[in-house]
Amino acid sequence: MSFSPALSHPLLSRVGYYSGAEDYYTHKRTHSVAKIKMKGYDFHRDVLDNLTTAWEYKGQYSTFVFTQEVQKLLRQHKPTDKVIITLTFFHDPFNMPKQ
Repeated sequence: MSFSPALSHPLLSRVGYYSGAEDYYTHKRTHSVAKIKMKGYDFHRDVLDNLTTAWEYKGQYSTFVFTQEVQKLLRQHKPTDKVIITLTFFHDPFNMPKQ
């Protein structure tokens, strides 16, 4: 039995948030679980198994960060190698950039 490479290989890199939502500029999330209120910065960079908090993106609009990361990945990618990219945009009409 064979598997799709997308399913049989781990993610090599990821940038984004772990919770279900975030502020597009501050990357903070506030939510409650069992009457316990939690708040914090939720924007991370995962490269292989190395997880880091991506503080460098604080104040930058998430959609622009995601686009820049894909562009950087494609510039560094060898044209002869296969690449699988999943890029999903969710937009909050009340949290959009002025431009």
